[in-house]
Amino acid sequence: MVTGDTHLYLLLTAFVIASVIACAPVPPEAPANGNPPGQAAVESPEAGQRVDNSSAPLTENTTAAASTLQQTAVQAITKTEADLQKLTQGNPADIDNSKYPVTPVAKLHLTGNPRQVDIAQYRLSVDGLVDHPLSLSYDEIKKYPSVTEVVLLICPDVFVDNAQWTGVPVATLLEAAAIQSKAGKITIIGLDSYRQTFTRDEIEKGDVFLAYDVDGVQLPVEHGFPLRLVVKGRYGNIWVKWIDRIEVN
Repeated sequence: MVTGDTHLYLLLTAFVIASVIACAPVPPEAPANGNPPGQAAVESPEAGQRVDNSSAPLTENTTAAASTLQQTAVQAITKTEADLQKLTQGNPADIDNSKYPVTPVAKLHLTGNPRQVDIAQYRLSVDGLVDHPLSLSYDEIKKYPSVTEVVLLICPDVFVDNAQWTGVPVATLLEAAAIQSKAGKITIIGLDSYRQTFTRDEIEKGDVFLAYDVDGVQLPVEHGFPLRLVVKGRYGNIWVKWIDRIEVN
């Protein structure tokens, strides 16, 4: 099976080959006898006969150009975990995380004190300035349309994670609850009482969702099960864990 990185490498390699061909030197115009200046006439190949010039040497500039393109191709797919951790002072909104490795679940960093949840009794409440308040079970939440994205999480000067998250956009739940026109603030609250508030515009951009899976598996308790907030372009302190309520004001 061809992975995403392998596919990218093949495409870039094809680009290198095409670039080498494009960079090959153009020979000077030959005289009427079809031979380079100062060279005696030689018999031309018959019509349709293939001329093998595969052994013609490349110029120094062409070889250097090919080498540079190959190095670029390799660098594009070989960012390491060490490279990722160098981003601790960066702003996630300004970083293209597609060139960095996906952090496996076992290497995700831990913060906070995990909250044990009886998933059979668990409910997510969506209340406040909505026409149809919601009280959703875990299974009901997972039936809503979901998104899956690799999102960069930076805890400034401490660590960086770059995991793939799957969950429900907060905007989708607010639409289901029929958010009222006068509503302007949305607060996401966890079982540990930690909370973060967003403007309605921030939520409706679609960059805020409630994750229930990470890297293709169910979100572990230590990372926020049953629901963890994922916010693209924002620092990790915004990512509320163990969510059980969305309050609309």
